[in-house]
This record gives sequence, C-alpha cells and structure tokens, in this order.
Amino acid sequence: MHYWKTALLTLVIFALGGLAGSLVTAHVIKSRIEKVEATQPIAGIEQGDFVPRMMHIMEKQLNLQPAQIGRARDIMKRAQQEILRLNGDWRQKASELQPLSPELLVSRNEWRLKSRDIITKSDDAIRGLLAPEQFPLFEEFLRKRRALFMPNRPDGGPPSRPGERLPFRAPVE
Repeated sequence: MHYWKTALLTLVIFALGGLAGSLVTAHVIKSRIEKVEATQPIAGIEQGDFVPRMMHIMEKQLNLQPAQIGRARDIMKRAQQEILRLNGDWRQKASELQPLSPELLVSRNEWRLKSRDIITKSDDAIRGLLAPEQFPLFEEFLRKRRALFMPNRPDGGPPSRPGERLPFRAPVE
C-alpha cells in the first residue's frame, strides 16, 4: 500500500508541474502577442478598433490611472469623429474636382492641415491629463505612433508639411 501513496504523490507533483509550466508559457505568449500588436502598423483612424488599440498601448506605455484612461478615451473618440467627418467632407469635395487639378491639391493640403490640427489638439488635451513623470513617456509614445503611421519616412521624423520634400535616398543595388 505504501507504493500506491508514492505513485499517487509522484503523479500529483507531475500534474502540478505541468500546470505551472502551461501557466508560465501562456503568460509569456500573451506578453509577446501584446508586444507584437503594439508595434504593428495601424491601417487608419477609420477602423473601429483604432481608439481601443491606441488606448491599450497608451495605458501600458504611460502607466495611466483609471481616471486618465476614461478622459483620454473620450478625447481620442472625439478626435476620431472629427477626422472621420473631415475625411467625408474632403472625399465629397474631391469627387467634384478634376484629378490632379490645382483646386484638388489645395483642398488636399487644407485637409492635411486641418487633420493635423485635430490630432495636435487632442495630443495637447491628453498632455493636460498627465502627471509630470508621464510627459517623457508620452513624447516617446508620440514618436512611436508617428513611426507607425509614417513607416516610409527614412528619418522617422514628424509628418512632412505640404510642399516639403523627403530627403533624397540613393536606390539600393
């Protein structure tokens, strides 16, 4: 009978080890998935999951408090709605103009400036919610966000202004 107790105890220890190993593996895989999701390019602000994804990234990178999360989410949703309205207005206007006409180019530059202004205002509003120790983290978040939306910028710098040219880069042979 003594052997059954030893065999049962060995089986229990083996099962607990397997359970602990699977929990650790699940935690590692989950953290790696979150890391990949946080670095994948985001298709656009039109997507329904844009605000939740950006809030998830901000919450992790800035260590936001619950009150900050709710207010920042409201600011981002408002900015998203304004940009969607602006995009709709511009598409309507662009459909009425000739392709590559000067009026279309002027309208596009106006749209870019207005959308950039909306984003800048929302960033400033979010900055107003942050504690002083979160400012450098927010600046790093903005730099990473810029890189997600502007992956082809060779310098990873801020978005180009209307009329600004990208630096020349020799083709790779």
